[in-house]
Amino acid sequence: MGWVSKLVQQKKYDRYKVYLEGLWQLYEPYNADPHFQREMQESSEKFYQRVWEMCLGCVLLEQGFPLKRASSRGPDICIPYGEQTIWIEAVAPTRGEKGNPNSVPEMAYEELRFDPATGEPLPLEGRGYLLDEEKVKLRYLHAIRAKNAKCNLL
Repeated sequence: MGWVSKLVQQKKYDRYKVYLEGLWQLYEPYNADPHFQREMQESSEKFYQRVWEMCLGCVLLEQGFPLKRASSRGPDICIPYGEQTIWIEAVAPTRGEKGNPNSVPEMAYEELRFDPATGEPLPLEGRGYLLDEEKVKLRYLHAIRAKNAKCNLL
């Protein structure tokens, strides 16, 4: 069982599961990758990459763009536009390898808690987190370069 399957079995994530299933219902007819759902469950990195692709496709559909089923070997999203075709490759960078000085450290999340008497959110008690923007920029640059090299677009 994949990590996503274990996660969605927890009741507190039901609304996210419903949300993602709704996105999938809208996006699935335009997705050409036969491994989409399997890859989504392989790791958190693949999960976020696939969710980004699916969200982007759904937003384009909701904005009225006529998506066409793309080839499983090319970019993720295809939009016929008059005589032209617009290709979109959805790229979501990973944090990088642990120990690499250019990797982005994992964020520590604190779950929002509510006062049982009033229902009001309680103040967060965890430490703050300041993101190293240069490392994030490097991760995006690496993801785009890797995708370009893979697609022979350079």
